[in-house]
Amino acid sequence: LGVEAPTVEHAAVLTVEAWAGVPELTGAGSPVAGAALAKNLFLKDKAGRLYVVTALPDTKVDLRTLSGRLGLGKKILRLAGEELLGPVLGVGAGCVTPLALAHPGAAGVALLLDARLRDCNQILVHPCVNTASTALAPEGLEAFLRDFGREPAWVDFSLDPPIGKDNPPDLRHLAEAAEANDAAAKGGAGEAGEGGGGGG
Repeated sequence: LGVEAPTVEHAAVLTVEAWAGVPELTGAGSPVAGAALAKNLFLKDKAGRLYVVTALPDTKVDLRTLSGRLGLGKKILRLAGEELLGPVLGVGAGCVTPLALAHPGAAGVALLLDARLRDCNQILVHPCVNTASTALAPEGLEAFLRDFGREPAWVDFSLDPPIGKDNPPDLRHLAEAAEANDAAAKGGAGEAGEGGGGGG
């Protein structure tokens, strides 16, 4: 692809907070110094459709608002169970990353990217393991996603548009493009809330 993707190995991290404190990422000689961390949420809806949300750590992702924008009505998104990480994304706990959308099991998963990430010089993501971090320019992430047939969906999570007869949900097309996962539809999940999904 010709995309610059410097990668640094480090101790395993399970949260964004732990990730931010990894010395290998911030030292003067680090090839990824200055890259913005990206939190990741692995979510499911009532129908069993799955979503990965990748956003800056300080971006508020209100799941009630997001559910409305996806056209889910009062059926609020919830955190997907960890048992789905391996079969769907090919990763373990703490390893959720937009790069996992290349996994065959993730073909029906919707990816929502924080529009604020486009203003970053580099975005730090896990290369499907939480013992390493890869820095990608927003354009590099787009190129990676398009290489396996994904058109990036950049979302402004600060918006809370009115939804009604004359104002259809602005993100409904993303939910409609996602495919229901039988295990997700049957399984339980964590309570809806911001956070979760691992450090990257």
